[in-house]
Amino acid sequence: STKSDYKVYVTTDGMDGQNGEYSITAIGWNDNTARRSWSGNFSLNGFASSQVFSQSLDSMLTQANVNASEVFFELEWKVGSSVVASNEFFLTSFVDVALSPVSFDASVVNMSGNEATVQVTCSAVAPYTFLDT
Repeated sequence: STKSDYKVYVTTDGMDGQNGEYSITAIGWNDNTARRSWSGNFSLNGFASSQVFSQSLDSMLTQANVNASEVFFELEWKVGSSVVASNEFFLTSFVDVALSPVSFDASVVNMSGNEATVQVTCSAVAPYTFLDT
C-alpha cells in the first residue's frame, strides 16, 4: 500500500529569527543502528513557520533499503549546538514491528535481610518492555 508523505515543519514563537538544522534518521528496531539519514538547514524569521522537508515514506523506505516494520524515524531539530526538539515517528503499530527474539536473564547479585538486589540483562530492548516483580 502507498504511504503518505513525511513532512517536517519548523516554527519559532519568538521575535528573533532562527538558523538551524534538522536531521531525520531511520533507526533499526533490532539493532538500534542508523539505516539512512536525511538532513538540511533552515532559516526562519521571527514568529514564522516553514516546511523544510517533504518526501514520500515509500521513497524513504526504499532509500533506507528497509520496510516499515523494521525501522522508526527519529527527527532532531538543532539551533546552534542545542537540540530544540527530538521526536520519534513510528511507521507501524508495535505489534507489527519485526523484532528478533529477546532473551532475559535475572540473577540475585546481593541479598541483605529482607532486601535483594536483582540484575536483569536482555539481548535487546523492545518498545514498551515491562518487567513485573
